[in-house]
Parts: sequence; structure tokens; C-alpha cells
Amino acid sequence: MTEHGPFIATWPEATAWATRREFLANCFALSLLVAPARGQDSAGRASEGDAVLLALIGTLLPFEDPRFPQVSPQRLLERLRTLLPQENDEQRVAFQQALLLFDRPDAFPDPAFMPREAGIADDYWPQIVADEQSSLLRFRESLREPADRFRDFQLVDQRAYLTLWARSGLGPRRRFYRSTKSLVMVTAYSMDEFWQAIGYGGPLLEGGR
Repeated sequence: MTEHGPFIATWPEATAWATRREFLANCFALSLLVAPARGQDSAGRASEGDAVLLALIGTLLPFEDPRFPQVSPQRLLERLRTLLPQENDEQRVAFQQALLLFDRPDAFPDPAFMPREAGIADDYWPQIVADEQSSLLRFRESLREPADRFRDFQLVDQRAYLTLWARSGLGPRRRFYRSTKSLVMVTAYSMDEFWQAIGYGGPLLEGGR
């Protein structure tokens, strides 16, 4: 059941299912790029993962705009959890590892040591590697305040870091950005406050309401 009652119970669940599947697949792909984190229990990883996800929500949506619906990032996180259940330990670990990898710019593997992605010509791959390395260096130099984690960046730097992933020449980065943004947007626009803000009264059903 959604916030809007049983009459539209198939939306956003149906929409969220495809988004959720894509997001978890991209988390799994990212998690394969690094060795499993050690020295931290699953509860600690989950707590840190939630902190990163909360920062992502706050970065992707314009909470600072006075016209924005009166919904807190924490409430959106709670709503997102209902749309993104992890069904097994493998999904949970991949989800948490991907978020923690995103959180720390220096934790992402140096593209120079990554295998060339399928579909990219051998002679083009070195340029992608060089562009990725220089983009991260420029980002580091542009930080308003030094910080090692995305969740600790200032908002303007968080958005710059997201843009770096969105425009990356590396498929795993672009796909993670795209699926994360889709998941957050599906979550937001499944809530009453967002429907009201855009003047949407819900789907028209045969026979009316």
C-alpha cells in the first residue's frame, strides 16, 4: 500500500521495482571493484550506508528552496527504505559497499589499474583513464573545505562530486549516479506532499474516486 491508499497500490511499487532492480545491480557492480571492507560489522556498515544515502537525498533534492515541500531528508530516507528492501545478505553487503565506495573519492580504484570496459576501443581507454584522474584532481583542488567523505562536503561540493560521477567516462560511475537519482526521485514523487506541490491529484481510475 502506498501513502495514497490501496486504489493505486501498483504505483509506485511497479515503477520502483524496476528502479530498485537497476540500483541494486549497479551497487553490485561497484562492490566488485573493491575488496570487502574488514573490521566493521554489518550494523556499522548499515549505519554508515544510511548516512551516505541521507547525504545523497539532501544533495539530489533542493531542500534549500523555500518552495520545496516540507519533507525532511530523514522522512524521505524512511520512505526509500520501504521501496528498497534488501532480500538477502549479498544484496545488503553490495548496497552498503557501493555507498561507502561512493562516499570516499580516494577509495575508488585508480582507473589505470582497472580492466578496459567492454565496448571501448583500446586506443581510447588511456584517454578515459587520464580524464578520470584529472577530473578527480581538479575536484579535490576546488573543495571549499578539506574533507575526505562525500557526506562531509559542503552542499555545493557534494553536487560537484555528483556531477563528476554523472559525467564520468567510466560506466559504473555513470550507472550508479543515474540509478541513485532515479530511486530518489521515484521515492519523492510517491509522497503526498510532492503530488500537492505539483498540483497532481493522482491517476484517473475508471469509475472515478
